[in-house]
Amino acid sequence: MEKIKDEILQIIESIPVDMSVNEIMYRLCIIGKIHLGKEEAVINGRTFTADDLRREFSSW
Repeated sequence: MEKIKDEILQIIESIPVDMSVNEIMYRLCIIGKIHLGKEEAVINGRTFTADDLRREFSSW
């Protein structure tokens, strides 16, 4: 949980001063969806190792 909090704080610190609340919320929502997607991929075994990707790319 601390990692997510740190990431959110880093995002908030990096946003321009004139950014609207809606834009900030949108960015945080996207980050949240990315985290959920990562968690679901791990739970459901839908992840790839670097070697898996190298093998896949070498066939192109």
